[in-house]
Amino acid sequence: MKKIITISILLMACTFNLFAQEQVKVSTADRGDGKVYIYKTSGGNERKMEVYFPPNYDPKKSKVPGIILFHGGAWLGGSLAEFRRTCAYFASRGLVCATANYQMLKISKAEAGKLCATGDTHKRVCVIDAKSAIRWFKQHADEFGIDPNRIITGGTSAGGHISALATMNADLNDPSDPMDIDTSVVAYIWVNPAFSRADHRSPEIYLMDHLKADLAPSIVFWGENDNWKKGWDIAYAKWKSLGVKNIEVKIAQNEDHGFWNHQEQWQRAMLIETDKFLIKHGFLSGQPTLKMPENSEKFTFFNTNELKKLDNSSTRPTPRNEAWLKNHAKREKNLRKKEKVDILLIGDSITHGWNKHEKILSNLFAEEQVLNLGNPADKTENIIWRLEHHTLDKITPKVAVVLAGTNNSNNDEYTDKEIAEGVETIIQTLLRKLPETKILLLGIFPRGSYDQRTKIKRGLKVATMNAQWEKITRVNKILETLADGDKIIYLNINQAFLNENGALPISVMPDLLHLNEKGYSIWAKEMFTTLTKIMEK
Repeated sequence: MKKIITISILLMACTFNLFAQEQVKVSTADRGDGKVYIYKTSGGNERKMEVYFPPNYDPKKSKVPGIILFHGGAWLGGSLAEFRRTCAYFASRGLVCATANYQMLKISKAEAGKLCATGDTHKRVCVIDAKSAIRWFKQHADEFGIDPNRIITGGTSAGGHISALATMNADLNDPSDPMDIDTSVVAYIWVNPAFSRADHRSPEIYLMDHLKADLAPSIVFWGENDNWKKGWDIAYAKWKSLGVKNIEVKIAQNEDHGFWNHQEQWQRAMLIETDKFLIKHGFLSGQPTLKMPENSEKFTFFNTNELKKLDNSSTRPTPRNEAWLKNHAKREKNLRKKEKVDILLIGDSITHGWNKHEKILSNLFAEEQVLNLGNPADKTENIIWRLEHHTLDKITPKVAVVLAGTNNSNNDEYTDKEIAEGVETIIQTLLRKLPETKILLLGIFPRGSYDQRTKIKRGLKVATMNAQWEKITRVNKILETLADGDKIIYLNINQAFLNENGALPISVMPDLLHLNEKGYSIWAKEMFTTLTKIMEK
């Protein structure tokens, strides 16, 4: 143990800090658009930071947020190349971005493991340099045109770990650092951060000992099958127990550690999600300038609850048959020609039926352009597939009217909760693809049971409450909870279809499922006021 402590002291003694220099040292070799600076010397080597600036940037005229990111590499290796694209992209969006390397002991993974087993660690020097890098970045805020009080940090794998500790552990400081400059940040960007449970032997670098309730807004990306996620789950659970609610977790289905380095599409998707996160918290404005190409549904991040829902077939995008796909292609071709859509109709055959009663809508909404994407016999999973494969980025509807789920209510194929989750996934898909559009979510309409519907020819005139109708009523109670009064408005008009005895008459639904002209007139009248208010906002 004495030998190990001696090594640590010598490493600190070999640190030469460049904070005191009047001129910032710039490497003769730039890396792409980033300039390479030497922020300190430690362990006998220069520690570099690449800084990326917005195009035609004048640091004297601006004070923008700054981002500093740390590469991964098991605390023993790694390269600045890992975050070059990320830095270049966010510089193009108007931020000043940096990525820094840090000291790593020249030992093998086996030797590093032996250190940890004794309670010492090779990770300490990495954290110390990360703190120096953040302080140096802040110290040169005027030169770089950044606001030192709006610094964002993060990293991938080991880099995620050291970025967290550099801002959460008050100890582990280079004595040459200007201690009047703190390492606090306003947000975190973590990609599969390696928060190891084995670090408990070394309290200085064991993140769980440094978690507090005042965590800055954070976005975290994971591959679903990443073994390092177990450590994250423990940290996440503790943060939640402390009342932290500003962590966004994005999960790539069926992917492993470092997934974003292996496929360009994942890296692009991650940049877009991070951009949205920075916009949400006021660090960027406008919209992401990157877009995902067509047919890139595979590269979609899910949150934990959404991932669980993928086990529910009502939430899993599913096409039907060849004829259905041909019909979708025809609709897609027509959709691409649309330049203006005010009201978007989403649903199954009940929504599709508006095509035979367009005059009812046009009489009420004469100046509004209506696009009907209802399709006969679709379940929620079929609607989700169509939405994922439709080109919706050329239209900006004021409102999307959603009526879905009745085809999932047959028999016991889906539970109440599974049907509601299917409808919720439709809504979330719309909000993701049409962020400026409001959602008018309708309660699923009442309907006759299969047995009641077969008796119509034998003179049955009304449907009374039945097991399927009861199921729909329970689902509607869940759907009502999805409304937020802003982006999602819930409306249940079911009572308007019933007679004075609370039964569903064939005068409104001739087959006790699909509406006739009278039924569509009732529908239009009942949603007119709500729909008008939404569009006026």
